[in-house]
Amino acid sequence: NVKCKHIFAVEFSQKMKDQLKKSVTAIQDSIDFLRLGIKYMLFDLEATRRENAYLRKMLEQDSNGNKGE
Repeated sequence: NVKCKHIFAVEFSQKMKDQLKKSVTAIQDSIDFLRLGIKYMLFDLEATRRENAYLRKMLEQDSNGNKGE
């Protein structure tokens, strides 16, 4: 009976260890996906800022050119 309980405890412990490994792997995958998403958003933000600066410069040049008319 004691041996049976010990075997059950060992099997339960192994199952919990396996489940924990799966959970850690899933969390690591989620973190990797989140990092990739953040990198993409930062790239997009920087491109938007550059485009915004370029368009503002064009507007300023256009408004300076129209002041003489």
